[in-house]
Amino acid sequence: MEALKNKVLNGCDLLNTEAVFNMLSGKRLGLISNSKALLKNGKAVATVINEKYNLYALFSGEHGFNTQKQAGGFDNEVFTENETGVPVYDLFGGKASLEKAEEIFKCLDCVLFDIQDIGTRYYTYQYTLLDALYLCQKTSTELIVLDRMNPLGCNRVEGNLLEKDCISEVGRVAGQPTVTGLTIGEITLWYNYKLNINASINIIACEGVTRDLKIENTDLSFTPPSPNLKSIDALFLYVGTCLFEGTNLSEGRGTDKPFEMFGAPWLEPKKVIDYLYYLPDEEKSAFKGLEFLPCTFTPTFSDYKNELCNGIQIEIKDKNHVNMFETGLQLIKAIKTLYPDKVEFSEHLGNLAGTKEIYMDEFNPHQYIKTQETELEKFKNERKSILIY
Repeated sequence: MEALKNKVLNGCDLLNTEAVFNMLSGKRLGLISNSKALLKNGKAVATVINEKYNLYALFSGEHGFNTQKQAGGFDNEVFTENETGVPVYDLFGGKASLEKAEEIFKCLDCVLFDIQDIGTRYYTYQYTLLDALYLCQKTSTELIVLDRMNPLGCNRVEGNLLEKDCISEVGRVAGQPTVTGLTIGEITLWYNYKLNINASINIIACEGVTRDLKIENTDLSFTPPSPNLKSIDALFLYVGTCLFEGTNLSEGRGTDKPFEMFGAPWLEPKKVIDYLYYLPDEEKSAFKGLEFLPCTFTPTFSDYKNELCNGIQIEIKDKNHVNMFETGLQLIKAIKTLYPDKVEFSEHLGNLAGTKEIYMDEFNPHQYIKTQETELEKFKNERKSILIY
């Protein structure tokens, strides 16, 4: 018999409650969101807010409001959203976009944020939130976050803390771990405290969320939050396989399983898999709950477009026995060891990994992760004051 699913209501599902009505009624509202931000009943958050309240402006992050643009893409022109008739302004295009948004923020009473985060440092929606925090502080505008559960669960804190010399658009806050163990509402509070922003914040908390709860154990439907995270498994694996964005291997973009597999025309899957399984027991303990399977794929876009790639597909057997960030580091190390003349690393790899040690020949993923354990414990203690659940 299938286990009973935990009932969860995200913040957006509470828009019709008396408390939220009193908070929003009569105010000029902005909403930072996208078309994948849905209520439990399938209705778009933007549509519901527009029907019930005074929605004056919409703002979008990476992938655009309609989430159709690929990595790094954004809405570079103001347009009118079809369902609401409300103008959409970009928050991802850099200085010019933020300056335009600032002028709109000045006309608003408060700005709402509702985009599904995935609890991983590389994911840029949280940095759109960070930009909004700074804009709200600058314009004396209240920020209201419609919280959403962290699909990875809030007990999972993993990886390393971002080092200062690796700050970039995929990691903007030094000291943030790879896997945060925070909801987007909690991240808001942590950024506000950690960076001393002092914006005015209100969080509409979820109902039914506990720190050990993962999305597959709830009655929530999975909606892909961006074009290349198509499954719950992809969200989990992304913590490690996103590192391939900093290499000359494909991370599976242009296939039906991005971030669930990786490869290149020159890769020999069995050779890599054998290398992984011959590692010392303590080093391969990170991926005890995974299975690596040889595969081939031909991307329809992105790296190696229309070229046959030899690859490895990763299947999850037991999430409780996986450290996905360490697994990603082990994969990078394996390929560097086996293909020193073919693999290429970009600056982006260090930014994703959060450390430049990954470039060193003597880099040992397991030993490096061991050095981070104390730092992660410090983060867990630091975050206690901002936890909602």
